[in-house]
Amino acid sequence: EFAGWLKADGAPRRRRDPVRDGRDDHERDEARVDDRRPPVLAKPGRMPAASVSAASVIRTANRYEGIRYSYGGASPTKGFDCSGYVQYVFARHGIDLPRTARQIAEVGEPISMDRRDLRVGDLLFFAGNGTRIDHVAIYLGDDQIIHSTASGGGVRVESLTSPRGEWFDRRMVAVRRIVGGGRPLVRPGD
Repeated sequence: EFAGWLKADGAPRRRRDPVRDGRDDHERDEARVDDRRPPVLAKPGRMPAASVSAASVIRTANRYEGIRYSYGGASPTKGFDCSGYVQYVFARHGIDLPRTARQIAEVGEPISMDRRDLRVGDLLFFAGNGTRIDHVAIYLGDDQIIHSTASGGGVRVESLTSPRGEWFDRRMVAVRRIVGGGRPLVRPGD
């Protein structure tokens, strides 16, 4: 097991940071889209006056269940990729997020990946190859996520304890709680 952590000369490999390491092809293509418009970062003037309830965010997220997957997609009419979906849902509540999964992973407060620490509305990040973030989902509670996934055909709910969900669970590398002005923007409860 430890052999993968050693270089050919026996020296330890540097552990890669999945949030900041280089981009994969999907991220590079998403970045090209971003190059045509200014980045949409959570700006104080564009933050909601008050936090929104997790229940309202989840109602919005569920409204788009079944919308097809579309690479680079960021609308219900054209379809969604994972980050376009998350960005779209949060924007409906006045919360502007960056465009790519890796960029979104740099926003907000880092949260432990221990499921007992997760709250409805937290964002979960995954690295298909184990090192670079390439997927994002919204946590629904009770070990469930909602996301737009190519392999699932679009926006769908997954249980992290199902055989398919376990694939995602094994590749979860980060959790973020979206905050603004030092406070969570998605509050628990209704």
